[in-house]
Amino acid sequence: MSRDWTFDPGNWNIICDVCGQKYKASEIKKRWDGLFVCAQDYEERHIQDFIRVKPDKITVPFIRKPEDTFLVTCDVWGKHSNSDYGRADCMEVGYALYSQQELVSEFPLV
Repeated sequence: MSRDWTFDPGNWNIICDVCGQKYKASEIKKRWDGLFVCAQDYEERHIQDFIRVKPDKITVPFIRKPEDTFLVTCDVWGKHSNSDYGRADCMEVGYALYSQQELVSEFPLV
């Protein structure tokens, strides 16, 4: 396809922003995203770009005040220094329900 690149008053040469080909200004269209493109690269804006959805109402039905929080109490088992028995923020270093000698005397291995 040969194009006539001769002088035409009011119809200047322009380059397509997508394909980079040289066209006359009368052959170029401005696309929805602001690019000046030829007829082959021109496309309408998609219809789903105009859809407006209702915002989600993401709230909880009630809010608990800080004074309504649960209190964790430390009991005898929570104070145990063994990690299997102790509870966080309740454990005491060296605390045990039974000493080693009490366990040996109560539960002999023989």
